[in-house]
Amino acid sequence: MDVYLYAYSTEPASVTRSIVTDRREIEELVTAFTDMPVTSLPHSASELSGQRAAGLRFFLREGGSVELTQVFVGPRDVAVFWPDGSVVGTTWGSPVGDSGTPSEPSANASVAPSDRPRAVVP
Repeated sequence: MDVYLYAYSTEPASVTRSIVTDRREIEELVTAFTDMPVTSLPHSASELSGQRAAGLRFFLREGGSVELTQVFVGPRDVAVFWPDGSVVGTTWGSPVGDSGTPSEPSANASVAPSDRPRAVVP
């Protein structure tokens, strides 16, 4: 799984990619997203701008991938951009890194902003 960390923007200046290989960490994230309570998004794009973001790219066994992005507005205030283009709010989540993820900080690398999963407020 790849994790892309940046300050939320439709055109971020810099993006860092981290690689997560620990199956337990990946399973915990999948479970969290599966069970996550959601509400309509209470923020505009301008309110999300500059907040900590984590784009997640899960690689599937059959060769595809699933992408989503979290933007951390504040404690218990997170925006989630789903693969279908919808955006919701949730009280679940903490900025990636605060929870101990990614598991291999030595695998961090600067990447082109275009490499990150897309996250646009509709």
